[in-house]
Amino acid sequence: MQLLDKYFGSVCELDIIFNFEKAYFILDELLLGGEVQETSKKNVLKAIAAQDLLQEEETPQGFFEDHGLG
Repeated sequence: MQLLDKYFGSVCELDIIFNFEKAYFILDELLLGGEVQETSKKNVLKAIAAQDLLQEEETPQGFFEDHGLG
């Protein structure tokens, strides 16, 4: 799949195994309820990039550092 290649850069089976949640997220952006939700690869990649930014912001590292544990 071209989207997985663009996201992972030459995707292989191990990319999907160790990042299965990302693969499912990409699939969810493409399909919803068995029907095509989005046909633009560019829009799907934008949604994935936005999700990645949200996940980076939600890391609990700040919590640990605030409490002297980091």
